[in-house]
Amino acid sequence: MVLRRFHVKVDKTLLVGDVLGDKSRLSLLMLHGGGKADRSRFTLLRKGLWLNGIASLAFDFMGCGESRGDRGNSSLEKQTKQAGHVVETVSMQQPISVIGASMGAYTAVKLLAHFPVANLILFVPAMYSIDAYKLAFNNGFTQAIQKPSSWINSDAWELLSLFTGNLILVLAKKDDVIPQDVIARINHAAKRVISKTIITIPGAPHGILNFLATDPYGYMSQVIKAITTLIDKNLPAPDKG
Repeated sequence: MVLRRFHVKVDKTLLVGDVLGDKSRLSLLMLHGGGKADRSRFTLLRKGLWLNGIASLAFDFMGCGESRGDRGNSSLEKQTKQAGHVVETVSMQQPISVIGASMGAYTAVKLLAHFPVANLILFVPAMYSIDAYKLAFNNGFTQAIQKPSSWINSDAWELLSLFTGNLILVLAKKDDVIPQDVIARINHAAKRVISKTIITIPGAPHGILNFLATDPYGYMSQVIKAITTLIDKNLPAPDKG
């Protein structure tokens, strides 16, 4: 397994990540969720994709996993900046594909405004009000997103309405975090996509990646197949040199 670690500085904060697979065919970025999540949540998914020839890049947001800094001082705005800087620094193949989980799904959508994106894969996606975008996680963010239906006032809806690539939604049947109205709004907004695939995992809670990692029913294989099918269409030929 070819795993290359990297370090990137963003606003004096050292971010840590890695590339799994052939860098010459690297177009897939993975963005983890909030709380105690980090890039390790994607480990088994990445290994499965790598076995199908799909290289991937994942990194830890500021204050998460191996990356430096205080997560409480970060924000959705800073996470978008961090993700964009990583894409540019590592020189990924474009158009890129982006996988975002939970909070990372919102950051994935925000990248639509900055990079050509061929495939958008959202796991249990959270969407946020524009009022929360610049707020530090430890200073007003939680209060802002706890307002009833705050997500209605999100800039994600316009960004999704302009997206013309492929969309995959991977949802958890027992998700008690993401309102069904958010999923319905994502579906409604993404009217111009080339294709839309919705995979609902029976029995899965919001922590869907941990659930899939111990999944005895083969749902992980279903997810890997769906992602591989899309990304294969956009990849350059393998580097034989």
